[in-house]
Amino acid sequence: MVETVDLAGRINITLYPSVWESRQKNLLSELIKIQSRLLINIIYENLPSLKNQFELLKNYFNDKGERFDRAATMLEGYEKKLLALLEENPNCREEVFLNQIETQAFAPSDDFVLGVNLLPGFEMGKNGDRAMSSMPFPEDPYLLQCPAVRGEIGIITIRQDGFMTPCCNEGNFKCPQSLATC
Repeated sequence: MVETVDLAGRINITLYPSVWESRQKNLLSELIKIQSRLLINIIYENLPSLKNQFELLKNYFNDKGERFDRAATMLEGYEKKLLALLEENPNCREEVFLNQIETQAFAPSDDFVLGVNLLPGFEMGKNGDRAMSSMPFPEDPYLLQCPAVRGEIGIITIRQDGFMTPCCNEGNFKCPQSLATC
């Protein structure tokens, strides 16, 4: 990790609640020691799972001291808006969710910047491709395409098993065969 940061790279993390205590909590502690900027991807299958992930992160940053006050405050703001939405309209459509949850995506302070990226999870289609609609908002279809439209990608995902793959082959994206360099 240190080599990546020394080469002016930045390591981001995708939160996986199932391995938070066993792996990611310690990894996150190491990351914030060696870099001053962090982007956390939160992939959620439904709004209650998103609430749980906000709680994990909020509690983590609340326990880290004054340096991370803005990060904890931002996450608390997300959580409060989401709790209100869960009470009023738990089966809302995506537009309602986006209007309700709207808040800043970055919590900057003098020596640490936290960014949060909210990504709805997508069901797998019958051929192993991602489905056209997300699990939290099944009535709102998406057309997903590989972000590496020029056939080159500079972001690599390192999975929990250590395997490295371009980001478009992980998460919500699957590259078409014509983009083999992706």
